Amino acid sequence: MTPTEELTLAHKRLSTLEEEFQDFAYIVSHDLSGPLRHAIGFSEMLLANNEDILDEKSIRHLNHIRKSALQGRHVLELLRDYSRLNTRPFYLKEDIALKAVVESVKAGLAQRIKATGATIHASSLPKISGDIEKIEAVFYALLKNAVSYHHAEREPEILIDSRDEKSHWHFRVSDNGMGIPERQQSSVLRVLRRAVDALDYPGEGMGLAYAKKIVEKHQGELWIGNSSDEGTVIEFTLSKSPIFEDLPEA
Repeated sequence: MTPTEELTLAHKRLSTLEEEFQDFAYIVSHDLSGPLRHAIGFSEMLLANNEDILDEKSIRHLNHIRKSALQGRHVLELLRDYSRLNTRPFYLKEDIALKAVVESVKAGLAQRIKATGATIHASSLPKISGDIEKIEAVFYALLKNAVSYHHAEREPEILIDSRDEKSHWHFRVSDNGMGIPERQQSSVLRVLRRAVDALDYPGEGMGLAYAKKIVEKHQGELWIGNSSDEGTVIEFTLSKSPIFEDLPEA
């Protein structure tokens, strides 16, 4: 097989994978969510119309059904949003002031920050180029994790810093939280993987995977730089001149 034929075959395989992924995204968005909507609706209807005749055990079981269906629907929504990172275009904006982005994220997390007594410090942050909505989502995911997964004996302290690396910006988000065990550091960067028990720390395990995918779309990398019982450092890079795929609106 000639190099040209190999390249053509590779493009064909990539096109097939993209079509399969589009099908998966559609199934997640539509086909799987329908049965969950029905489970939620009918359980709510049964509770509303029959609460006076149902015994305590039946009411408890119906509430479990509703809660589980709501959680399943939420997970499907997260998977749909994650899949759209591959099927929706990114929009390039220049001179994004990261200081303003971090302040916006802090405002969105204000209630959680107040509840935990967290402090977030940011050193001099640059202006960058990229998709501003997605960049804000990266910082939201990382700061939310840093605030949420805090050590039981100390209030969260988070530091954001950056440095110039010629073609990329290098960022670090450091916290004094519970840390991530070494054996789990690679898995928590994948979809729906968590390092802590959901009963103790509610969540779905999507934040780091979502942030990692966005960073990669900006021709960067995201990794766990250091983690121990003294805290965790998440590091990532972003290209100074990101090039986005020309995708049609899905």
